This record gives sequence, structure tokens and C-alpha cells, in this order.
Amino acid sequence: MFVKYLKGDKVMWVVILLLSVISIPAVYSAAGALAFKARGGDTSYFLLRQIIFITTGLFVVYIFHKIPFRIYLVLSKVLLPFAILLLLLTFIFGVSENEAKRWLPIAFGFNLQTSDIAKIALIIYVARLLAISHDEKDKFYKAVKTVIITTLTVVGLIMPFNLSTALLLLITIVAIMLVARVKIKYIFAMGGLALAGGLLFVALSYSGILPGRATTWMNRLKTFTVHDNNGKITDESYQSDIAKLAIVAGGVFGEGPGNGTLKYVFPQAHSDFIYAFVVEEYGLFAGVFILLLYVIFFYRGINIAKRSTRTFPMFLALGLTLNIVLQAFVNMSVSVGILPVTGQTLPLVSMGGTSILVTSAALGIILNISKAKS
Repeated sequence: MFVKYLKGDKVMWVVILLLSVISIPAVYSAAGALAFKARGGDTSYFLLRQIIFITTGLFVVYIFHKIPFRIYLVLSKVLLPFAILLLLLTFIFGVSENEAKRWLPIAFGFNLQTSDIAKIALIIYVARLLAISHDEKDKFYKAVKTVIITTLTVVGLIMPFNLSTALLLLITIVAIMLVARVKIKYIFAMGGLALAGGLLFVALSYSGILPGRATTWMNRLKTFTVHDNNGKITDESYQSDIAKLAIVAGGVFGEGPGNGTLKYVFPQAHSDFIYAFVVEEYGLFAGVFILLLYVIFFYRGINIAKRSTRTFPMFLALGLTLNIVLQAFVNMSVSVGILPVTGQTLPLVSMGGTSILVTSAALGIILNISKAKS
């Protein structure tokens, strides 16, 4: 009966619900080490916490899928400056964890990961700016220059403490620009400026002039490219090696729900490496099933964008879909050793309040586009 209230792409709704359901037992089991460290072994705290966030997230999806996407044409003018302000406040007053200042403390002990809000705000802003000027050549390329400046500003504020999010956001914006038929020279110009800015930041960070994680990035890249420890786990390769061991231990059918053991020696089992620990407990079939869910989501999201007859919903659906899927694929690739450690969570599955709620808002927007005669 409730299904009649869920408008838009039904397949995408199924994917969202399945990922949400998978998240609850996955986080409950994977948060074992965190529970002993922070809650005296009380794993029920994280179970309840995840149920609350997942339930709230589904409610957010429902609310946002009822809001006409056209409203973001107006709201984007406010959302992006607000997001930039949050990034600046995080840079100055943010909470640091593992040398990464990504969270802004707010009421009741809740920390807001401001980069999650900023990436959605930028995608909406870029989609609007390129859409409203798309049919007027002079106006369009003036808008492109604004897109480049704005993108580099947001990416530059995110990059010092969250390089992977900054890169994924940059790739997403480039994809929107390509679909909008922006000339390649402008895209290369933005990429060149981003590269030059990144290299300058690394140099200043190494010299101690600017804060950031340049040393961490280089160590992770070195460990990934020249990893040769004669089969031994080292401090540098600890995270990726434990994740690989978890996948190997899971085999085809897994160790069984709650029976995974490697999570107790790995602090990020509930977030960055949750995919590896799902495979440890539920096996290769579970890992492939999750991968297929994101592939289906990508296919449906791109179809929604292709079916749009107007440029704004097309660019918006494309950008939001691509950003979510890129994050998911990066997370899974890190777990299986295809990419170096990045710190990206698995959308809708990993523990993380801001990530779940912001991702849910993005999903609601995509669903609204899917049901509209755009």
C-alpha cells in the first residue's frame, strides 16, 4: 500500500531500500572495535544510531522526492555561498581526526562533514549556471568562466584535508561540462589550474607554511605503488592489508553474520572499509550483489538524465548520480586494493550521519527529476 506514495523510478527506490537494509547489520557488526573503544563494548548504541540515521535518511529521500527540482534554480544562489561559508568555518574551527579537519561541531555533540554539503551545492549551482545560459553563446562562455572559478574555489577549500572528495567533485563537474558541450580548451584550463594549485599546495604543506595532509597523501601513494614487504603487514600498509585479509577470509560464502574477526583489529571497519568486512562475513556473493546495486543505480540515473528534455534536470541528475557512484566505486576499489587508501565512505552503507543525510537528499532530487515531465 505504501508503494503508491513512492513516485518516480521504482527500480531506484528498490536499490535505495536494499542498500539501506544492508547498512544496518553491516554497521552493527563492523562497529565492534569502535564500540569497545568508545562505548565500553556497547554495540547496541551503534545499531540504534544507524537505524535512526537510515530511517531519517529514507524520510529525507521521501521529502526531497516531493520537492520540484525547479526550486533549486533559485536556491542554488543561496546554497553555494552557504556551503562555502561552512567550508571556511571548518578550515578555521573544524574538528580534526587523523590529521583531517573535515568536521564542523554543532549542537548535541553532532559533527557536520561540510564537504558533503558543498559538493551537492556546487553540482546544483553548476547545473543551473550552464543550463540557463546554454542557448546563448556569449552568455554561455561567460558562465563557463564563472563555473571554473567557483569550482576551483570549492575544490581548493576541500582539498587540504579531503583530497579524494575534491578530485571526485572535480571529475563530476568536468563530466557535466562535457555533456554541456563546453569546449575542451576550457576544461583543460580548469584542469591545469587545479593541478598547478595542487602542486603549489603540496609544496607549501611540506614546508609547513600551510596545514594539510600532503605528507599522508604521498605516503599512501608510495605504499600503494611500491608495496613490497615480503608478505608482511607494515604500519604503512596496515589498512589496505587488513581489508584484503578480510576479503580473503570471507571467501565465497563468508564467515557468517557477526563472525568476522578482523574488524576488531581495524578502526575503520564501519566506514572507509565496510565493503571488505561485508565480504568477510557474507562472502563474495554479497560483495558482487552490492556492486550490482550501484551499477543498476548508475544505469537508472543516467537514463533519467537522458530522458530529460531540459538542460537543468539533465545536468543535475547526471552530476548527482555520477558523484554518488564514483564515491561508491572508489570505496570498493580501495577495499580490494585497486586504488590507494582515500577515506571515502560507501554511500548509504557506511556509518556516517552527514553522508547518509546528504546522499539521501541527492537521491530524492534524482527521484523527483525521474517523475517529472521535464
